[in-house]
Amino acid sequence: MKTITSTLVAALICIASFSSFAGTIDGSKSSSPSSLVISNYLAAVSLGDFEKHTLSFTKDFEYYNVENDQKCNRRQYIAFLKKTKNLRYDCKTSYRIMDETSRTCMAKVVMEFDNFTRIDYITLCCLEDSWQISKVVTTYP
Repeated sequence: MKTITSTLVAALICIASFSSFAGTIDGSKSSSPSSLVISNYLAAVSLGDFEKHTLSFTKDFEYYNVENDQKCNRRQYIAFLKKTKNLRYDCKTSYRIMDETSRTCMAKVVMEFDNFTRIDYITLCCLEDSWQISKVVTTYP
């Protein structure tokens, strides 16, 4: 009887641990701290709400546009966001957290326009207990 009970307990623990890894993380449903940073990024970029949404970039932040081989550092990218303040993109937006650990996160942000789609791949790092964007790679598939 003792063996059956311990076997059942072990089986339940295994099932519970497997189900905790099942499924996907969807930005619209996730409430993780990194999700808030991604939502703020999306609002700053697509809605021109840079000043309303707190964005934190790492000191070595890099923006890279694959299509025209353009690179920007942190200072240049923040200046661009300030310059496009209140500029609203006419697009549908969504994001998905592709992978997240306790210290890193990789997300995919999609902006669907009428004639094209823009995808930003965002890398975040958790430094000193706050999530910061370390890299954004933009492509137009």
